[in-house]
Amino acid sequence: SIGTITTIDADGKLRVYTSSCSQKAWMLDPAEVEVVEEQPICIGDWVRVKSSVPTPTHQWGEVTHKSIGVVQKIDDDGDLWVAFCFLERLWVCKPSEMERVRPFNIGDRVRVKHSVVTPRWGWGMETYASRGVISGVD
Repeated sequence: SIGTITTIDADGKLRVYTSSCSQKAWMLDPAEVEVVEEQPICIGDWVRVKSSVPTPTHQWGEVTHKSIGVVQKIDDDGDLWVAFCFLERLWVCKPSEMERVRPFNIGDRVRVKHSVVTPRWGWGMETYASRGVISGVD
């Protein structure tokens, strides 16, 4: 359930109202909850398919749960059109199937994940030990 904080006690306990609770507030430790962002996904947001989605409405194609893309368009039906660096065409999905991810920014320090066996465009002169700094985002 998603609830709304109604009171924060002096000792930090949260009192939360949910539609499934009776009139009594639900008491929670702040370490046990997370804030739910309810802002809609917008053009320019970096996104991926939620792990809870078994198959997107418009199918997978080459996209996976690990793929990260950038929203390019939102059509009149509310569908998202997402650019992935490995696709020539935009991939279409429902907003409810996607979640925001932290965007990459100029100056971010990066390295290849250990779970990657071979990077999509090869290793070049780099290795797992290589580190880099993002110098541009197209």
